[in-house]
Formats: sequence, structure tokens, C-alpha cells
Amino acid sequence: RAAVSSAVYNATHGSLPALASDLLLFPRRVPNTRDRDWLHYGVSYSRELFERYGAFREDLRGGEDSEFHQRFGGETLIARGRGIHTLHRHPETTRAFLDDMFRRGHRACRAFEAIGRHELAERLPRQSISRMPISFSLFWHASRTADRLRALVSLPLAVAGAVAYGMGARRMQRTAQPPSTPASEPLHALLQVRDGMRFLPGYLDNLRDKVAGVIALDDGSTDGSREILEQDPLVCSLSCNPARSDHVWDEPANRATLINAAARAGARWVLAIDVDERLPNDFGERWAATANRANTEGIGAFAVWLRELWGKPDRYRVDGIWGRKYVARLFDLNRGGRIDESRLHGHWAPIDAMRNGAFVQSDIEILHLAMISREDRLARRLKYERLDPENRWQSIGYAYLTNEDGCLCRRLPAASMYYPRARRAETDPTPPGLIALLACHNESRFLPGYLDNVAPHVDGIIALDDGSTDDSAETLRRHPKVIELLSNPVTSPHVWHETRNQRRLLEAAGRHGADWLVVVDADERVEKHFRTRANAAIREAQSQGFLALSVKIRELWDGTNSYRCDGLWGHKRKASLFRFRPDHEFDPRPMHNYWAPLNSRVNGQFPHADLEFYHLRMVEPEDRRRRHERYRQLDPQLRWQPQGYDYLLDEEGIELAQPVADRHFA
Repeated sequence: RAAVSSAVYNATHGSLPALASDLLLFPRRVPNTRDRDWLHYGVSYSRELFERYGAFREDLRGGEDSEFHQRFGGETLIARGRGIHTLHRHPETTRAFLDDMFRRGHRACRAFEAIGRHELAERLPRQSISRMPISFSLFWHASRTADRLRALVSLPLAVAGAVAYGMGARRMQRTAQPPSTPASEPLHALLQVRDGMRFLPGYLDNLRDKVAGVIALDDGSTDGSREILEQDPLVCSLSCNPARSDHVWDEPANRATLINAAARAGARWVLAIDVDERLPNDFGERWAATANRANTEGIGAFAVWLRELWGKPDRYRVDGIWGRKYVARLFDLNRGGRIDESRLHGHWAPIDAMRNGAFVQSDIEILHLAMISREDRLARRLKYERLDPENRWQSIGYAYLTNEDGCLCRRLPAASMYYPRARRAETDPTPPGLIALLACHNESRFLPGYLDNVAPHVDGIIALDDGSTDDSAETLRRHPKVIELLSNPVTSPHVWHETRNQRRLLEAAGRHGADWLVVVDADERVEKHFRTRANAAIREAQSQGFLALSVKIRELWDGTNSYRCDGLWGHKRKASLFRFRPDHEFDPRPMHNYWAPLNSRVNGQFPHADLEFYHLRMVEPEDRRRRHERYRQLDPQLRWQPQGYDYLLDEEGIELAQPVADRHFA
């Protein structure tokens, strides 16, 4: 970890004023505090944090560590240093204690104002009293019995201290400079978008009474986004990149294009806001205050709060890093400056507009809609894991985007609501249609488990019984999810015609109006949350113009709770998920051929999806032997697999791994 927080011990243990001070200031840092209640202060930092994010702000008399934490809160998690303790010397007399509380309230209120947290500064006097029961409860649960008794005795002093703290904050509010007349500085929005029709109409409606115009860049949309932007009068400048099947998101180039276009359009102050984001109803008042502050204090760029809406359109997440997310999106074009060249997660505001290593914080909020639904969160995680597989641009990675442990949400206050409210399509997107294709011959051993596993994840199954002599056809015919059953006549000996079977199944899929198709063999199983992950993978694929995806194949070995991962076994994939297309180009090979259309490849390959299939026919040694013998008979000259088939029985250097519990099949 790059930062470690510490617990606090009261250095003046015998004094009741000192105990009251400890109760008020550090109820969440007592050594035995529960992890869910812990606050990360008293922190030791790695030098690399200061090198990357700058030093503490020297203009702050208090809250400088909180302000510093905000700068790296989205990229680094602070670890709790168990066994690391800090001794704090509290005031030992009642007069000194009350004076200290008054000064702390005054200083805290001034610090919140200095970093743009005006709403916190305003609530501080009231909260100093209202938080007393919470503070006492936290202190009580984390303390020893003897300390609990002394805490009860010190409680009247603690209440007096809370009142003094609130009076100090109130004094700061009364002596602060009154706000100047709000400025009417025009503001333009910067938008880069690709295939954003799901959010674009609501985006434009939301901004109509809030900005002077939109400077837009369409990055090769194919869903009609460009046409909407061309026709909307709010869009005063539109740049376009050509549509490409091998689209690559070039964030620095797009930023430069939009900034140059805004300068040509005569814009001064600009705010970068994505198509899936909204501004709250009180944005105008907040922008007027911010613009006035910029003119008064000579500030050229601000960071704004990013509120991640979660679960419902009127709730945002506040626990951990979610409550500390801010982005440098608001800046004055006339100041110029150096553009951030980071390929991902770069600042929109010029880097040299920072003050003391950080962007000045405003109280402007941006509301992000694309984290409301679980599927959108997963799609976002998969997108960034594809773009940044080594976590080069975000050291903590992207798993946190779908982690709901300790999730805490707050309701948006009335002033922070937004218009128009999120439409159903924006918060609960209709999943793409998904039909499973199956060709089988004498698979009565595996079919009941196949149907139990696959049917809940698809909208229907189209099956082909290739001349079975067992009850495979009857098993399929009885299942309600099988929407069509094709059959080939019984032949002796049986001959497998792979391409012919594929053509028949694809023709049937076309008759049923199939959208996306997934090919799962009778002896394969899909992971537990396959449909949710597949929907996210499909949305991400469509945003990149991909029409087919390969999935991981886990070869289960010596049991259903272990799969082989050494050598080529750990890299096996199959192009099993693809979009139906009438011009499907079939792979002519009679064995080991692709189901996905050859004309849906990207640079000769099928893009990878983070989806897992589990193969059951390699579990038992006898099944492995039969499979080896079958392929040797079908391909004796190794024409269709030059490496041969002996590897199916070779256990030299074998390594087994266990499936992740949440991704195993059910």
C-alpha cells in the first residue's frame, strides 16, 4: 500500500477534559474500532504519492490531509495499519478544552470553504451536536469497560465541547466575506461520444437551460448519434471521426480536437460532461458562484464532484472512494496550458492549472447514470479491463466497479435532482436477445444437466439431433426452452457433418429473428452469472463494432472442481458468441472449425470476452481416452490439427486450478 493510517491513544489518560476531547475527535480511530467504522487519518504516505499528486496545500490551516486524500482517492486505497498507534496530547483543563473545540470548529469551517465544500461548512454547526450520539456509540463499542465508565462521566463535558465546536463554526460563517453578485459567465459543454443514442436525447434536454452550447465530437458512431447532433440547435460545433470496425479510443487526441474546436467557436469557460452524465437542477447557481470565485481569486480550472448514481436514479454511492470522486473538467480556455497526454483517466483541465499540486475544488456536481444498473457496472469494468489490462492508468484496477461490499448510498437532495429524470432505457437497458445453438448425437448422458444449466441464461434453444439412437431427441422435445428441434436421419455408421449442421441451425436462427447466438455443446456448462456477464460483454462489443467474441474453455479434470491450466490448457478459447448475420461466412473445415462467421473477425482474430465455459468430457480418464481415440480415427493424418491428439492423454507437468466460486457453473 502507498499509505497507512494509524489508531489514536489518549496521551493524557487521567484527565476528564482530555477524555471528552478524545471522544469528540477520534471516535472512529480508537484501536478496537470496527473496520466498517474506521476513518483513515494519522496517515503515513509513500513518497511516490507526493511526487505524483503534489504536496499538502500550504494555504490550509486544517483539513489538508482530507484534501490530499481526495486527490488520490480514486486510485489508491489507504490500508489500516493494525498495531500502528499515534499518541495525541489533549487539553487537560476544562477551559483549555472548550477553547480548543471553539478553534477547531472555526478552523474546520474555514477549511471546508477553502476546498469548495460549502455545503459541509454550512452543516457543520448543526452536525457538531447531532453527531454526538453516533460518536458516543462508536467510542463505547470500541472501548474497554473501565474507559466506558469514564466516558459516561465525561459526557456532560463532551456535550459542552460539541456546543463550543459549533459556535466556532458559526463564528466563521458570520465573519466570512459575503458572496459577490453572481457572474453570468457563459459556459460551453465539451462532449465526445460514440454510439450514445441510449443517453443522447436526455443529455441534450438536460443541458438546454444550463449551457450556452455544446462543442461535440462524434467518434465514429453508427447508431444515429451523429445525425442527432447535426440537427440539434444546442450543438454549436461538431467534429467527426470516421466510423471504423477496428475502433480505437484515442482520449488525448479527442481532448485536443474538442479544445481547439471550442477555441475556434469563441468559447471561454468549458465543462467536459459525458453523454451518460447529467447536471443537477441547481447547477446554474453553483456555476454563478464558481465563476465569481474564479474572477475574484484568479482561478483558471476547477475539479467538480462526480456523483455515481447507484441502484436507483435518485441515489448515489458515498462509501470509501465513491464519496471522494472528483474530476478536473471545468476550465478557462483563455488561460491555455499543457494538455494531459494520459491515454486513460486523464485530466481535461490543463495540468499546469493546478495549485499546490491539485486542482481547486468547486461544489459543482456531475451525476453519472451509467452506474445505476449492475449490468452497466459490469460492462464498464470489462471495458476498462480490456483497455488497461495491466492497470497502468489506474493502479487499483477496476474490480471495485462491481464490488458492493459495504455499499452505502444517499438520496439526492431536492436541489440536486436533475431533469429529465433518467429514462428506463438509461437505467435498465433492454438486454440483447440471446439464443443457444446445439448440435448433438447420443448425448442423453449430458443433456439433462445441459438444459438445467443453459436454459435460464438464454431466450430460447435451437437444437439439431444428428441421428441419435438414444432418447436425446425426446429429452430436447419436452423442454419448454427448445423453440425448434431439427433432426437428421439415423445412419450406420454415423458420420458427423459439422458445416452442414451449422448451416441448418443458422437458417433456423434466421427464421426466429435471432440477434446474438451462443454455441454451447451438450458436454459444456456456462458459468453461474453467464447472462449478466454476456449482456455486458455484448454491449461492450457493440460499442467497439465487434460482432463475434471468443470465450474461455475450462477443461475440468479429475473432478468438477478443478480444471487444467498448464501449457495450452490454460489458453483454450472458442468463438462461441456472435451476432447473427445473413451473410455468415462459414468455415469450410470438417473438424475443429469456427461457429462464428469468418467475416466477423477483427484483424484475423475473434476478440476475447471474459466469459467461461466448463467442459465435462475431460473429467474422467476413460472419457479422455475415448476422445483421443475418436479424433485419431476421424483425423488419422492430422490434417485438421497438426499438433495431433496425444496431448489429450499427456499428464506430464500437469497443473490444476480451482474455479472461482462466483464463476463456477450451477
